Amino acid sequence: MKRIPLLTNEAGNVVRLEDVATVKIALQSPPSNMVVVNDEPAVVVAARIMRGQKIDNWSDGVNAVVKQFEQQLPSNLKVTQFFDQTEYTTLRLNSLRNSLLMGAIFVAAVLLVTLGYRAAIIVTLVLPLVLLTAVATLNYMDYALHQISIIGLIVALGLVVDNAIVIVSAMQRRIALGDNIVDAIEIVVRHYWV
Repeated sequence: MKRIPLLTNEAGNVVRLEDVATVKIALQSPPSNMVVVNDEPAVVVAARIMRGQKIDNWSDGVNAVVKQFEQQLPSNLKVTQFFDQTEYTTLRLNSLRNSLLMGAIFVAAVLLVTLGYRAAIIVTLVLPLVLLTAVATLNYMDYALHQISIIGLIVALGLVVDNAIVIVSAMQRRIALGDNIVDAIEIVVRHYWV
């Protein structure tokens, strides 16, 4: 390996790997299949949640098994947890809940000022209805609620609110022009139906 040519000039002189580096046979340190934590050899065990389980219940079960295992270890060995998905997931779900709540309040306030209280109530009630329908559909189709699907729901809710505002505004305009409610619904639905 040390005789591998790296460069050859016009005069035929060859620069080899051994000319620019020290080449020797040695063990990889640390080995590729060994983990070192705080300069001590370690063993890493990863546990993955099974599909359809709640992460908080699963995490409690894993922690109980780990505690039981830790009691059986010799005194010179210890168990250290590096990452707990439960805290992250709970934080993300709380953030989602707070964002949805603040968004609904903000949307309701803006709609109250711009479209009136009846339209604000209608559009604001669309939010939880659509969200519950989407989550129920995901559950029925046996899809898990992942971070990407949550982001997709947030984007879709924004589109739903926009569409609801357009429909309610068009309904108000048709009623103001003298159409009765049934005719206004028919005209608006026919106009915006895709």
